[in-house]
Amino acid sequence: MGTQKAAHGLIGNSDASGQLGRRVAQRLARQGFRQRLLVQDRSQAPELPQSEVPPISDYGDTESMRKAVAGVDTLLLIPIKEHPERVRLHQTAIDAAVAAGVRRIVYSSFLAAAPDATFTFARHHYATEQHIRSTGVAFTFLRGSAFLEVLRWIIGDDGVIRGPAGNGRLAPVARDDLADGGSMHWAETITQVRSMTPDCKVEVLIPDFNGDEAALNNVLNARPDVLNHNTETIARLYRRVRPDAKYQQSMELLGRAGHFRDTQAPAMLTKSGIMAGLSETFDEVVDLMRDLRAVSCDIMTIGQYLQPYEKRLPVERYVTPEEFAEWKAIGEAMGFKHVESSPLTRSSYHARQQTESGESVAV
Repeated sequence: MGTQKAAHGLIGNSDASGQLGRRVAQRLARQGFRQRLLVQDRSQAPELPQSEVPPISDYGDTESMRKAVAGVDTLLLIPIKEHPERVRLHQTAIDAAVAAGVRRIVYSSFLAAAPDATFTFARHHYATEQHIRSTGVAFTFLRGSAFLEVLRWIIGDDGVIRGPAGNGRLAPVARDDLADGGSMHWAETITQVRSMTPDCKVEVLIPDFNGDEAALNNVLNARPDVLNHNTETIARLYRRVRPDAKYQQSMELLGRAGHFRDTQAPAMLTKSGIMAGLSETFDEVVDLMRDLRAVSCDIMTIGQYLQPYEKRLPVERYVTPEEFAEWKAIGEAMGFKHVESSPLTRSSYHARQQTESGESVAV
């Protein structure tokens, strides 16, 4: 066994202080592999057997990186977090590895990496893949959809998921590449949270699962406290704003969730939201609210759309605070248990207050 591991040579880990890199390093250490842990702050490197931590002055300095990976046989390249020069830093690490004689680069990429992807990470990952190919070095691309696979990693010892949306709220990316649409990822995560922290309330923001009722039932049977599916916009704008989705399909999903709540999970709340400012009229939003109430939706959120970057739809108007306030009043009169409506509102904005309000108001 020792001879077999020695044949693999020295493994370099480009992000040994990060969550994914640290876990990989720990697993390799348990299996007896020799590693070089690459971290800019050496105090953040995990202390592991058969591991060394070289000095690195700057990730963006080719010579510093070349010295750090000299003697490495296989480099595990893990994408860095959001950074304005992420692609350049990746390319620097690749060029340094090739110059140092690294034989293979193993790159952790996204399943949907593409030059025209809407997700910034996916575009950057594609550019990094192309740069690796251009060098002629042997490579392995590990394409996954990390956001769902690592959900259990961000659960604390007390079972609570902690993130920007607040404790206990899950909003992973869609998984149309899986037969069940990723529904069992949601279901299993809800189950794990409940088993470790029974009092933790869980809200899930789910896709439409392409209309697959069985996938929706996987999530519902796990009994989330709040089942959220955003309609995003009014019916008229679906073809332009959500070309891969269907308005009626979203309504059917919320209707099925409402029926499940009424027949099997009376404490559960259903929720949906839109972003205004894409040419919808005031009355069209009111019509959408009526449609949501027709499928017994409990909570609605309405916020101001902001253009994330230049290739996305432009803002066509900024809705006034008075209009947001009027939508809120109309929605409450319609029977919503809670309406969160303001320019700053997003799906999980004031989510705790939304659920507490929903629980305290009778149907």
